[in-house]
Amino acid sequence: MGSKNWATPRPLGRYICIDPGEDTGFSLLEVDGPNTPVRMLRTASLKYNALAIHQLLCRFYYHGMNDMMPSEVAGINTVILEKFVHRPGRPFNATAYKVMGICESWHQQFRDDGDRSFEYIERVPVQGKKEAPNDVLRRLDVYLPGHDNRHINDATRHGVSWLIENRHRGTALVAKPKEEDD
Repeated sequence: MGSKNWATPRPLGRYICIDPGEDTGFSLLEVDGPNTPVRMLRTASLKYNALAIHQLLCRFYYHGMNDMMPSEVAGINTVILEKFVHRPGRPFNATAYKVMGICESWHQQFRDDGDRSFEYIERVPVQGKKEAPNDVLRRLDVYLPGHDNRHINDATRHGVSWLIENRHRGTALVAKPKEEDD
C-alpha cells in the first residue's frame, strides 16, 4: 500500500450502514483504532415499516452504550447510507426513497438534540461494490452468506468501502493485502 498517510476517521468510530429498499439491510460496524480492522457488531434486515426502521436506528445508535452519558455517545456514530438512484428501464418503486427520508429525518433529530458531530454520508451503489466486493467482506470477516443477507452485505460494503477510501489502515490492510511483488 506504499507510504500513504494513513489516518483513522475517528479514534473510536461506529458506522450505522444502510442499504435502503423494500427490504432494507442494516449493519453496525466499529473500529477501535487505526491499526485494527473493522468489525461487525450487529445486523438486521427489515421489510419496509417506517416505525420499525426508526426504532432499529435508535437501537443501533445506542448499542452497547447503556452505561455512557449522552455527551460520551456524541461523536461516536456515523451514518453511511446508499443513495439509491432509480435506473432507467427498471420498474420504479419509491420505497428506497422513503427509507432514505426516514433515515435523514432520524439523523437530523439526533443532530438537533445535541450530537452535533453526528455525520450522515450518502454513497452511490457503485462506490461500495467497487471497493468492497464479497471477497473483501470475507477477508474482513464481515460477510454474511446466503441470499437473505444480500441487503445486509450491501449495507456493510458501503461502510467498508468508506473506511478504505478514508484510509483506515487496519481495514485497508486486511481488505486489500499488499501483493508479494509490490
